[in-house]
Amino acid sequence: MRRLNVHVVIASALFFASLLNHITQAGTSVIPRPVSMTQQDGIFTISPQTVVVADAKSTGEARKLIELLAPAMGCELQLSPNSSPEKAITLRVDEQLSQALGNEGYSLIVKPECIDLRAPTPAGLFYGIQTLCQLLPAQVYSARRVDDVVWEVPCVNITDYPRFAWRGLLIDPARHFIKVEDVKHFIDAMALHKFNRLQMHLTDNEGWRIEIKKYPRLTQVGSQMDWSLR
Repeated sequence: MRRLNVHVVIASALFFASLLNHITQAGTSVIPRPVSMTQQDGIFTISPQTVVVADAKSTGEARKLIELLAPAMGCELQLSPNSSPEKAITLRVDEQLSQALGNEGYSLIVKPECIDLRAPTPAGLFYGIQTLCQLLPAQVYSARRVDDVVWEVPCVNITDYPRFAWRGLLIDPARHFIKVEDVKHFIDAMALHKFNRLQMHLTDNEGWRIEIKKYPRLTQVGSQMDWSLR
C-alpha cells in the first residue's frame, strides 16, 4: 500500500475544515467561526514602523507575533513596554476577562489607528494572534520576504472563546513514518486553527517506533513485526 504524503493529508483536512467552519463577512474570513465578529469600516496597515506594545505578562506572546510576521515582512517590528499614541499593536493579559472568556478566549479590536488584543491568559493571546494572522493577506505565512503585498488588516471587533476545552487531532507515525519537519508543519496548522491537543501513536501492533537508549531491543527487535502472528 502506498503511504500518503502528510502534506496531502493536511491540505485535505484543512480544506474540509474550511468548508465546514469558515465565515466570510465582507471579505473577512476567520477559522473556526468566532463567537462574535463585527465588520467595521477602514483598515489597519502593518508597516516596519508599527510598534508592538506588551506588558510583562504579554511579552512572550508579543515576541511570537513579531517572529511570525518577520519572514514575510522582511523585518522585525519593535517591541515596547510603553503605550504608543498610534500605529501600535497592543497585547495585554487582563485576568478580569476570565469569567467572560475562560482560559483561552480573547478580545480583538482592529481600528485604523491601532490593534488591541486582550485575553485573560497568554494562551488566549496566542489564539488571538492566530486570528490576527488570518485577517492578514495569506502571504503572511511565507518563509521568505514578500515585497508586493500591503499588510492590511480589516477593522473588526472580535470576541472569541472555544466551545470545547479539548480540541484534538491524531497522527499515526507507528503505521506510517512521518518526518520531524512534517510533524512540525502539522502542529503549525493545528495552532493556526486553534486545536490544542495532539495525539500521536508512537507504538502499535505494527512495531515499536520510539528509541529508548536504555532498552535498545525495543527498536532492534520490537520494530520488526512478525507477520506470521497476524
